[in-house]
Amino acid sequence: MSHATTVSLEDLVTATYCALDDALVSVEIKAKDGILIPRTGPAPEVDDREILCLSIIQEVLGFDSDLMFSR
Repeated sequence: MSHATTVSLEDLVTATYCALDDALVSVEIKAKDGILIPRTGPAPEVDDREILCLSIIQEVLGFDSDLMFSR
């Protein structure tokens, strides 16, 4: 008999971020001051890994676009 398991959104985000960070480290991609790929300009306000994590979560949860929330 199988049982449905529920995961809170907070736990899903945390697990996704950790898995993403571990995957990047395993292929020797390291963030420096929140930046994964060197680029000019000021330091970002949000870490690149956080943006990638949110993008993955949007896909997992089936959001077609982040524009659907910009009202």
